[in-house]
Amino acid sequence: MAQKNYIAVVRPADDKLDNGEGLLLADLQEGGHTIESDLAEIVRAGKMDYGVNSTSEEIKLTVGHIPGDAGQEQVKVAIKNGKQLRVWVIETKKREDVYNAIFAYVQAESYEMSFDDEDDTIELTLKVKWNSADGGFTELPEEWLNPSASAELVEFEQFGEKTGSYENQKELGTGA
Repeated sequence: MAQKNYIAVVRPADDKLDNGEGLLLADLQEGGHTIESDLAEIVRAGKMDYGVNSTSEEIKLTVGHIPGDAGQEQVKVAIKNGKQLRVWVIETKKREDVYNAIFAYVQAESYEMSFDDEDDTIELTLKVKWNSADGGFTELPEEWLNPSASAELVEFEQFGEKTGSYENQKELGTGA
């Protein structure tokens, strides 16, 4: 369950949602950060030598598709319109009092929403512009680290204390 050790945050460069609603891509299932070198072959004295022409980076993410999610829809629209995204891949365990992270500006190479009898996912292949940067956060919102913390809770109630469904519950008066 290594994917639980990371949080993927994707935000269009021109985020249109308030309060960070466009930030967190929930249910990270797979991901990775790749750094590749384009090598030049150089023959010297009958032997093969290699030099670096250029380096490139790529971030791949697979997340659970949540139909109707405003953040995921905003990312999709940005990709369709060729807009840049900001991406953070954050470790969920602190090291030396910091949640270590990678940050990059990216262009999407591909966006794939797929589903089968078990999964409904979005797969992103993101090409890093110039380079990624290492950094970290001293604090993260609790709901990012523990998504169930933001879920509603049912409190214990006594017989006859309330009436109605959870969404429409009403306190029963003492004279009821």
